[in-house]
This record gives sequence, structure tokens and C-alpha cells, in this order.
Amino acid sequence: MKWLTFLKVMVLAAFIFFTFSCGNTSAYPENNAPVEEKHEEEATQTAHLKPAQIVAIGLETGVFSPLKIAGYFTTNGTIDLPPQSIATVNAPEIGFVKEVGNYVVGNYVEKGAVLAILEHPLYIQKQQEYLEAIAKLTWLKQELDRQKTLSDANANALKSYQKAQADFKVMSARKKGLEQYLKYLGIDVERLQRGEISQTIFIKSPLSGYLMEVNANQGMLVQPETKLYTIVNNEHVHLELKVFEKDIAKIEKGQKVTFTIPSLGEQQFEAEVHQVGKAFDPDNKSVLAHCHITSRHPKFVRGLYAEAKIWLDEHTVNALPEDAVIREGGLEYVFVRENEAENGEGEIAFKRIQVRTGKKDGNFVEVKPIDSLLADAVIVTNGSYYLMAEMKKGEVRHDH
Repeated sequence: MKWLTFLKVMVLAAFIFFTFSCGNTSAYPENNAPVEEKHEEEATQTAHLKPAQIVAIGLETGVFSPLKIAGYFTTNGTIDLPPQSIATVNAPEIGFVKEVGNYVVGNYVEKGAVLAILEHPLYIQKQQEYLEAIAKLTWLKQELDRQKTLSDANANALKSYQKAQADFKVMSARKKGLEQYLKYLGIDVERLQRGEISQTIFIKSPLSGYLMEVNANQGMLVQPETKLYTIVNNEHVHLELKVFEKDIAKIEKGQKVTFTIPSLGEQQFEAEVHQVGKAFDPDNKSVLAHCHITSRHPKFVRGLYAEAKIWLDEHTVNALPEDAVIREGGLEYVFVRENEAENGEGEIAFKRIQVRTGKKDGNFVEVKPIDSLLADAVIVTNGSYYLMAEMKKGEVRHDH
């Protein structure tokens, strides 16, 4: 009897233990399910690449760029030069080209460099007349002194003194005129006074710059109106912009300008409005804005076409290249680098962050992070879609 009672008690205890254990086992996953789900969600937002993979796909990174993409109006214009940076070289007098410098279009010449040598009998004739004027002036001065002495002693000699005085003044004027003419031709008057007559004159560069036109050749007869050379000094280029009628009221001195030269690519340069023209061009309904270039730039050539934005304020936004932003399911994302590979090995993690895009300017777009994102975060600017594909592979592996 006792043995049957003990057996019933043991069976009942086993049943209760089994029931309690089963209840706890079924409840355990429910208590830990949120942890597993959270871990899974974080894993599916990250892609991992090895350094070799990054190099192979040409993945590029960068940071936010402050970009002006609002508060401006667009216009166009050209690269130009101030008048003092352009020189047209003509012959000062008729002559034959005896020699030309070894220059072609595009060559750089220094100020004072000899571009051509001219010769003509007229040059010799004018030097001769100058020397004769000096000799006559010496005689006339002596005659003037003699007539003055006679005039002081005899009133009847006054008329002769006055004539001698007039002749001296006329010859002095002729001598000075010939002297200035010879200097204009470039002839050294001091050497000439020593008796050294030159049969040639030199055509020299009036400034340092690049030859844009070369019209001289050996033996040609040139006149003062003949254009022999055109020289341009590109050191002081500026930007001349057309401001159209609808925008004239918006522009003023000191405003910032950004511009590109389409023929040179998409690089942006900076300038500042220095002066706004007052003359209105009725043909194209615009005024000219003279702008000084403030940023570093290559050697611009006069006449290059420019596309510009004149800024009305200094407001900037955070922007990235458009290739940095990927779109999926109506949402927008960027990838942010989370770590560096140790000793050039191991994997680098890139986390996907949701963002919103705003205004666009060329290849850049305003980016507003929705999730927390540091201002100096390293962001993938090229190769984001490859990372998205890698992330999708990770999702498939995790599902299995």
C-alpha cells in the first residue's frame, strides 16, 4: 500500500516538472526575440569590403562641401583685358622691313625686344637736317649777339637786331622739332650730335606679352597705318558679364561671382563685381559688369566664353556629388565609412544612412541627413550602388 502511494506521488511530480519546463522553454524565445530582430536590422544596413575590393571598384569617399545653390541669377560673358594690356605695333614712319625677329604667333616677348628693323632714305635726310639746324643755330646765335651790340650803340640797327632775333627763334623751333621727330623714330640724338648717323630704325615691343598677330615680313614696305604686330599681356585678365534688363536692379558692386569656362571643363572659378556699367545696350537689352577674378586660375586667353552666377547672398548648404546618393523604394541613402582596416587588412564597414536631397547645382545636390550624421563624416561619393549590392548579398546570407 505504501509502495503504491509513493509511486503515485512520483508520477505527479514528474508531470508537474515536465509541464513547468515546457512552459519556460516556449516563453524564452519571446523574451529574447526583440534583441535578435534588432541585431538583424543593424546587420542589413551595413556593407563590408576589403581594401583590395575598394581599389578594384574605384570606390571614392569625401566629405560635405559647402555649396551656394540658391540666391543667384545666371548670365554669361567673356574673359577680357584692360586696354593697357593690349598693344598694336605700327611703324612710326614709312620704311622697308630690313629684318624681322624670329617670332611667330604665340611667342612671348619682353618689353623692349626688337621685333623688326626698318630702313629708308628719309631717316638719313631728317638726321642731316637736324645736324644742319644745329650748325645754323650756332651761327644765328653769334649774329644775334652782334646785332644786339650794334643796336645798343646805334638805334638805326634795331631792325637788323629784330630780324636776327626772329631767325634765331625760327631755327631753334626747327631744331627742337627735328629732335623730337628723331626721338619718335627711336634714333639716339646724343649719338647723332657726335656725328653718328643711323640708316635704320628699330621696332620694339611696348610691353611684355604674347604675340597674337604677326604681319611683318622681310622687304615689305610699311606705312604708319600698317599693323605689324599685336601683343597681349594676360596677367590682368578680368571677366566682362552681360547683365540683362530683368536683373539690372539686382546687381551691385562687391557681389560674389562664380563662373565656368565651358571650353576648359566644369571647374569653377570665383570673381567679384568691381564695376557696373552705366551704358545700356539696346540690341541685347543689357549692361556690362566688370568683375575682378579672385581665385587661382590657368592662363586665360582673351575672348573665352564664360557662364556665370552672380550671388545675392552668402547662404550655403551641405552638398555632395549626385553619385553619392542612391535611391530605393522611394527613399534616399548615402553610405558612411565606419572604420579603417587594421594594417591594411581586414574589412571596412560602410553603413547606409537615410537622407533627403534638396536643390541641385550642376553635379552637386543638397543633402539633409535624417539619421544622425557627423559634419566630418567620410561619405562614399562614387561606388554607392556597388555597396548596395554587397549589402543585399548580406541580407540573403542572413536569411539563410
